[in-house]
Formats: sequence, structure tokens, C-alpha cells
Amino acid sequence: MIPDLEKQFDNLYSSFNKQNYPLEDMIVTVRINPDKCVFALHGNKPEPASKEQFSAQFPLLAKIFAEKSDRDVIIIAKPKHSLQAIAKCCDILPVLDDLPQIVGLQAKLCDGNNTEQILSVLEKQDACLLANHAEYGNAVLAIGSSLAAISTTVAIVEKSSQAMLEGELIGGAKPLSLEICNFYRELYLSRYSKMDKSIESLASADYQRKIPDYEINLRQELVDYGNYLVEENLTQGTWGNLSVRLDDQYMLITPSGMAYSRLTPYDMVRVDYHNMTHEGKLAPSVEQGFHAAIYREHENINGVIHTHSLNCSVFAAANQALTITLPEAAALLGDCSGYCPYAKAGSDELAAGVCSAITDDVWSCIMGNHGMTVCGSSLPDAFNRTVLMEKAARYYLDELS
Repeated sequence: MIPDLEKQFDNLYSSFNKQNYPLEDMIVTVRINPDKCVFALHGNKPEPASKEQFSAQFPLLAKIFAEKSDRDVIIIAKPKHSLQAIAKCCDILPVLDDLPQIVGLQAKLCDGNNTEQILSVLEKQDACLLANHAEYGNAVLAIGSSLAAISTTVAIVEKSSQAMLEGELIGGAKPLSLEICNFYRELYLSRYSKMDKSIESLASADYQRKIPDYEINLRQELVDYGNYLVEENLTQGTWGNLSVRLDDQYMLITPSGMAYSRLTPYDMVRVDYHNMTHEGKLAPSVEQGFHAAIYREHENINGVIHTHSLNCSVFAAANQALTITLPEAAALLGDCSGYCPYAKAGSDELAAGVCSAITDDVWSCIMGNHGMTVCGSSLPDAFNRTVLMEKAARYYLDELS
């Protein structure tokens, strides 16, 4: 059995509990080698099975493993918005740009009993919706290379389902173009899907200078608040980024492609936000451009958080600013967020769009088809505002529904 496999299952269950996905309806299977699998039903511990035993108990999943030699994990799950989409006979379209990256061009609705259709769909995407499967009923079926990766896949399908369904309350979600989707899918498969495993954390010995204590404290703050984003279910996988102003020349920002749980203070990247040069071996987040632009333009902003939270993503998918009616949020955030249209991650267009949406009075921005950004006088202040933004989005959607 894979070392620490039970711990990996526990981490998966913890993640699903945090997102309120029912464990009692879940099936998780992992291929150990060509002749052995393990499976876990209803949130229980994994059990071993020979290839023959597995094929007899899970014929559909066995056929998927036979077709997908590069995918060793399969999950059947039943998060609520995905089930609502199945009930409405909906394919999940790329209304947020993380779906084409993580899943494929869409999460297609399949006849749950049409094995050939399911196998055909999974040739090009890593998840689909099953309708009326004889044993599983309505469910999300996701495939992946690891338990950690597949947890993100299910979360992205569920978030996109929510964005499509609740987007109808505010004018409808707007899918991205096929060109953009193909670009992101190819980029993810060729680069980003492999990044976290290939990047090694740094230590003090990797720096040519002694990092002062005040800077170490800010670096640790970035580590802590990155983990808080995950704990509060405000992002998925390695998505999102955080930064803090160091002084009138430099900012510290999270590195590109590393999971928040792995980060150490020495992994944070010092970037000159005037000329965009950076220190050290790790690349800064691809979104460094709009963080830097905000610090250049707004001397009172000292912390920036960009995330892909569930409720704010409904507004991102609908290409709309967030109207803030929750009193406790409006007191700090004002009555409306900023908004910027969609632009490719890391592009000059996105940096300009976010920076123009952030003003002296509006320190938040919904980013079309992407996510949201919130600023603060410090990183803790930015985090508090981020939490309030997400609460305000839920409050406003509940008012409409």
C-alpha cells in the first residue's frame, strides 16, 4: 500500500467536510499498481482489492482505469450544486477560467449507464456529470493523478456549477471563448499541473543576504494567511496569491505553483514593484503585475489578496461587480466592489484592469471569469475584508433568491 495512504485519505475527507460534500455518498478508488487497487466507501478507511475483485465490484471504474493509464485516482461525489445542475440537464460550461485548466473545456453531462459515452468524454476532460447511473445515481465522476489533485477537480466542478446556477440571479454566467479555454488547458497540462511537485522549498542558506527579523515576520504572515485562505474555503488547490508591501521599493509575494500547505517564510519572493525584478530561485506568482501596480498607485495599501472564493465567483462568472448590502461589510467595503473585465492571468491588461478598479475609496475588485482581489492597510486587514466580501456575496445572492 502507498506510504501514508490513510493520511492522504484523511486529508481528502477533511477537505470535503470543509466544503460540505457528503462523505456518505462518496466512493474513492486508487490504483496502486496494475494488479492492485484500494477503495474507500462512505468516508471509511481504504480497503485493498485485486484487479479481479475491483473489476467485479466497480466495472465502470475498472474500465476507466484500463483506458487512462496516467490517472490513478477516481472519485464519485455528490456536492449539491452539481446535483442541481444534473437535475436541470446542464453541462457545466467554462464560466470561470479554472474549469478549462483543471477539468477540460466543460464538465459534460453523461448518461450514467452509457459507458462508451463516459469513456469518450474522459479522453479529453478529467470530470463529468453522471445522470441516473444504475448504482451511483446522479453524481460527479472525477479522475486524477493524486488524491490532492482530484479534490481540487471536484471543487472546481462544484464551484462552476454554483456559478452557472446562481449566476442566473444576476443576469447569467458568461462562458469564456474556445480559444481561451484551449490556451489554458494546454498550459495547465504542459506546465502548471507539474509545478508543485517539481519545486523545492528554500531555506536561509539559499539567500546571499541575512533577512532581517521584521521581514521574516512578514514572510511568516504570508504563510499563515495563505493557510487561512484554505481553512476558510476561500480558494482551491494552489490558486490565488497574497502579497505584502515590504517598503517603498519591494513587496513580498507568494511563489508560483506551490501549495499553501508547503510554503515556508523563505519561499516568499521579494519583488521590486517598480522594475519587476525579483530575488531568489523561485518565480513570483504570475499575478505579480497587478499587486505591484496597486502598491505603486496606492501608498495606503500594504496587503493584497487574490482568491477564487465560491460566492464571489458567481459575480465573476456573471461579469458583474458585487453590490454590498450586508451592513457589516458595507461599513468597511462600501456599497459596491470594483470590477474589471476578463484578461489572461499575468497579462498587462489584467494588471491595468485591476489597478484601475481599485480606487482610494474602493479596495475590492471582482475579476471577470476569474475571481476577486481585496486590498487592506495590512495583510490581516486584507484578509478580514476578503472574508467580508465572501459573506456579502452570499448575503446578496440569498436576498435575490
